[in-house]
Amino acid sequence: MQLQVILVPTDFSPASELAVRYAADVAEKMGGTLIIAHVENLFVASGERSTSATTAVENAADRLKKITPHNPNVRYKYRLVSGNPSEAIIKLAGDLEADLIVMGAHGRHDFNRFLLGSTAEEVIRAAPCPVLSLKGANL
Repeated sequence: MQLQVILVPTDFSPASELAVRYAADVAEKMGGTLIIAHVENLFVASGERSTSATTAVENAADRLKKITPHNPNVRYKYRLVSGNPSEAIIKLAGDLEADLIVMGAHGRHDFNRFLLGSTAEEVIRAAPCPVLSLKGANL
């Protein structure tokens, strides 16, 4: 199995930090490139971005660029997209022709998750490539 493009979505949570660390280890062993991505979920009623939405995107971009693999030999790039997180991750994986998605899962088991489904579960169901979902508490 070739793992040249490894997509690692982050929501800046501890579970995502662990996913980046794990994905970097995989990329190092397989010679792949990490794509560290964040989806900014912006709800803007009009077709124009509001000042607060622009600020949110700028803040997300700053936070994203602070995430670096622990191994300096791992190649990586950043992608910042907006939209529904699961849909955007699935689309980005297809656009990048990702070989693997590594993402953290929060492990919530509440009623809202039951009704809405978690982002990780939605990505697992519809991704165009294998997905490795890591529950933060288990790492």
